[in-house]
Amino acid sequence: RIIAGLQKPDLPLVLDLEDQINWDTPLVEREEYLLWVTTFINQINERPGLSCMIYSRKEYLDRKLPHEHSLGNIRMWVSYYPLKPDANHVACPMGWNDWSVWQYTENGAIGSNTKLDINILKDSTLL
Repeated sequence: RIIAGLQKPDLPLVLDLEDQINWDTPLVEREEYLLWVTTFINQINERPGLSCMIYSRKEYLDRKLPHEHSLGNIRMWVSYYPLKPDANHVACPMGWNDWSVWQYTENGAIGSNTKLDINILKDSTLL
């Protein structure tokens, strides 16, 4: 197993759940998808010093997961790009009450680096 030899990272490992053509699971039923996500997270969390969070967007997880899932205790890194970003109005996927990190744009710029994802970290326990 690749993760067996990892040193403790500064932040939780992130399970990136998105609908990308090359690696999404379009034909998997909601319960099967939940089982896959839960199995992955459990594999990470059983390793000393490692934890996991989920990166995704509300629409995707609301469509892919059963509405009555038990993942709400897993930290959420939510992707949501409004025209006028407001950290007080970020909707979480069903099953989550709050977010830990919010990616609010993919068009950020720092110096000559453009097209950067920009995030807000709200959960200080991640530091």
